[in-house]
Amino acid sequence: MQVIDWEEFVRRGWGGERKSAATIGVFDGIHRGHRALVGKITGRAPALSLVVSFKRNPRRFLHPDRETLDIMGLDEKIGIFEGLGVDALVLIDFSLDFRRMDGVDFIKALARNAGMAYLAIGRDFRCGCGGSLDAGLIKGLCETLGVECEIVQPVMDGGLPVSSSRIRAALAAGDRATAERLLGRSLMV
Repeated sequence: MQVIDWEEFVRRGWGGERKSAATIGVFDGIHRGHRALVGKITGRAPALSLVVSFKRNPRRFLHPDRETLDIMGLDEKIGIFEGLGVDALVLIDFSLDFRRMDGVDFIKALARNAGMAYLAIGRDFRCGCGGSLDAGLIKGLCETLGVECEIVQPVMDGGLPVSSSRIRAALAAGDRATAERLLGRSLMV
């Protein structure tokens, strides 16, 4: 798996003439719901699979006054994506400049620099300055760009969506079994 810095990705692109299938997110924990998104892109041969994520959780930048429990570190994240068969991982170093980026420009950069033919996003995914572009708007934009966009419904557990927030809450309560069930794997010690 190739790991690419966002700035390098914007400068040089990735994949050459080949098309890509992509997904975007924080992917903190790479839980069962995240694996469902990744499964949508790794199973779309002959397209190359591309995950776009962050070096650090953007919550740390956006809300420095709140403690954000990391479910896993960057090295573990990279290892899990590699194990899932992802071809490339683009890592964004969330900054004030990136925070100001327009969501339309962000999606267009992905389409242009990776030959994106398919995008899988969660129904609650948002991007752009202030989260201005929601999943429905992204899907509409993708249609104008000739990119197929699928809004993937959440994986449910106990009647609730599997989420990083639920995993963090379980870990904070010392409930390792629930956290591991939601993750779909054992926690690293």
